[in-house]
Amino acid sequence: MTGNEPAVDPAEIAYRAGDYGTARRLSRETARNTSRSEPERNRARRILRATGIDPFAAGAFLLTAVVIAYLIIRYVI
Repeated sequence: MTGNEPAVDPAEIAYRAGDYGTARRLSRETARNTSRSEPERNRARRILRATGIDPFAAGAFLLTAVVIAYLIIRYVI
């Protein structure tokens, strides 16, 4: 490392490895930590956005569950 490159954060390592739960937990801590530099906190916020729940996907899942429940109640029970 030359000194002007940012240090690789453990949250980024976990994110790249596919361990999104750990990456999210570590990023949340980093984003709240005011002693960290602004670029580090921005990277943590970016990981939080990338690992967050997509509202459209959650809505589509809920709508599908309602339709399936309706079909089961209407035609099976």
